[in-house]
Amino acid sequence: MAAFDVPMIIDYILELTNQPQLYYIAHSMGSSIFMASLSMFPDYNSKIKTFIGLAPAVYVGNTSVPFAIARPILLNHLQEMSNSYLLGSFVNPDFLPFMHILGTLCYPQIISRKICFAALEVIFGYDFIEDNYDLRQEIVSIGLSSTSVKTLLHLMQLWKSGKFQKYDYLENNFEIYGQMLPPLYELDKVTAPVFVFCGAEDQLVSCRDAFRLASALPNLKEFHKINQQQFNHIDFLFATNVNISNSKNVSSAPSHLKYHEDYIQRILNSDIKATVPELIRRHGFPIETHEVTTSDGYIITLFRIPHGKLENNQSPKKVVYLQHGWVINTVDKALAYRLADKGNCDVWLGNDRGTRYSLGHKTLSYKDYAYWNFGFHEIGEIDLPAIYDYILGTTKSPIYFIAHSLGAAEFLVSMSLHPEYISKIQGFIGLSGAVFQGNTSNPVFKAISPFVKLQQGIHDLFSIGPIVPPQVLPLMNVVGNVCSPTISLRWLCVTIMEAMIGVFAYYNYYQRNIEVYGQPNPPSYQLNNITVPTVLFCAAGDNIVTIPDTYKLAANLPNVKKVVEIDFPKFNHFDYIYSRHINELLHDRIIELIEQDMVVDDLPNKLNA
Repeated sequence: MAAFDVPMIIDYILELTNQPQLYYIAHSMGSSIFMASLSMFPDYNSKIKTFIGLAPAVYVGNTSVPFAIARPILLNHLQEMSNSYLLGSFVNPDFLPFMHILGTLCYPQIISRKICFAALEVIFGYDFIEDNYDLRQEIVSIGLSSTSVKTLLHLMQLWKSGKFQKYDYLENNFEIYGQMLPPLYELDKVTAPVFVFCGAEDQLVSCRDAFRLASALPNLKEFHKINQQQFNHIDFLFATNVNISNSKNVSSAPSHLKYHEDYIQRILNSDIKATVPELIRRHGFPIETHEVTTSDGYIITLFRIPHGKLENNQSPKKVVYLQHGWVINTVDKALAYRLADKGNCDVWLGNDRGTRYSLGHKTLSYKDYAYWNFGFHEIGEIDLPAIYDYILGTTKSPIYFIAHSLGAAEFLVSMSLHPEYISKIQGFIGLSGAVFQGNTSNPVFKAISPFVKLQQGIHDLFSIGPIVPPQVLPLMNVVGNVCSPTISLRWLCVTIMEAMIGVFAYYNYYQRNIEVYGQPNPPSYQLNNITVPTVLFCAAGDNIVTIPDTYKLAANLPNVKKVVEIDFPKFNHFDYIYSRHINELLHDRIIELIEQDMVVDDLPNKLNA
């Protein structure tokens, strides 16, 4: 089926519909057939717009259905019989017309329904299709369709081996494959965009196995777990609330029940949870992609929105560099769009080395430990000056730099180490700048802080690389595809160290500080020479970068025009990007600041929603 049927079907549909691509949705073994097919014929990836796998039976080593208990015995006997007697169909095709009669045994009025339900639960697991008795009869009638014994054996081999591999011919493998063991299907060749769904109560294809598949795919867009109680393997097809998103009572239904048709339709309408360039283009804005190679070989990707939705010839446009995450909110609230459309700005979006769009390097792979030997110091010392030069050379205009959180620290490092760029920065707007964090009350920072020295020692000793492996990025639904949370462990260590002791200093090598710096403690960054016009924003609800820490930063910078407090109790560290009230609280003020060349006469000391 994977080698012949799937490619032929895809070609037939595309030719019949005169379309370049199709959406492919598969359940259970349909997913394994699809994955095997694309691994064998990777050129078909370009013909798949999106693949959606529902309970994909690719890895099934953790199945817990009662039927699986007998799989070793069944596998040995069935395989021996299959090889010896060439058994064909699992259910004789001649018997299929009588399956409906067998299905009547599952009717609630028939006493034998308990036997029927027990048999189904042996195969599919307990709590089978949410007590939907009528559907159980239909499943027996149409669901136990004919298939080859070889197909069943192949699935049982996957159960036994825990691998996604070709059919095991045992002693005949060498003759057929030229090797003793069956070859694995190469999932890294499946580059089509993929969404994976699993059910928390699925005993046949567990979420653990589905997650294993998701982790092996190079272009996973999302991994979605359905946490509904009793939701099992066949409920993807027959669950009574499969269309609950269309129900009149949808507002009172638990949110996790709205997963199926509504969610899949949202995927189909969303251009596969677009990449940043796709997202920007979909919202009607122009987009350019630029690459900057640093002096130490890292390849940094920049995105540029040169103007708003409508071409505006007003000249010159003010050049704004944003560090980072500024297209995540809705199109009417994301700062990048607002600046391009309302502020008449030429907007550049930065991506730190090691994040999703800046994983490249001239000689290293992001899988190499040496690749991850950096922190925000290197970004400020090496990357940002290269970016400044590139933007200045392209636009011939000075830069407004807007940064959130660690982006502010990176900017100030660059200015401290490269004061020659101070005159080329028109203004700096720091939003919750993570420079001094001695007053943080964030429980995560508090919990991790006592272990940072041990963690840092492990890093220095064993060269541990990223704190979040890049392969896992697609699974992090919370931040999605736009925000890439991959960072080096060294970066994390120095950030937490700042939170512990409230200093803004170079990386602390402890016993090696004398060797590296010629002094027992790492030197501090010199902030008192950074004369860039600056406005700092802080918020009462921010427990990561507090208001006192922002005023401490202001006291160390010589040209702070104003510190503005966002006086909104629930406005926290991430609301600078995600808040529903962000326009009236912040973005309108930022646009005014840039329009007025950092004049703060009309800017209040406190902002209220």
